[in-house]
Amino acid sequence: MSFSNTKEIQSVKVYDAQGRIIQKQIGINSQNTQVSIHSSNQGVYYFKVITYKGVLLKKVIKIKHKTLSVCIAERVF
Repeated sequence: MSFSNTKEIQSVKVYDAQGRIIQKQIGINSQNTQVSIHSSNQGVYYFKVITYKGVLLKKVIKIKHKTLSVCIAERVF
């Protein structure tokens, strides 16, 4: 999963359907980053992207070799 933003991305956390953090990147300080769930099992994952201007939550459904992503919330402070 690639993320690009006009604001600097501070961190990205990936949660499984039970709310456990399965992956995190902190101190990114860039407008672009990549996070992979390629080796993860099928299921529902939530990506939380924190920028200096707000938070983006993205729901990703991984089914075999395909993924479907949906932006579920974006909050700008």
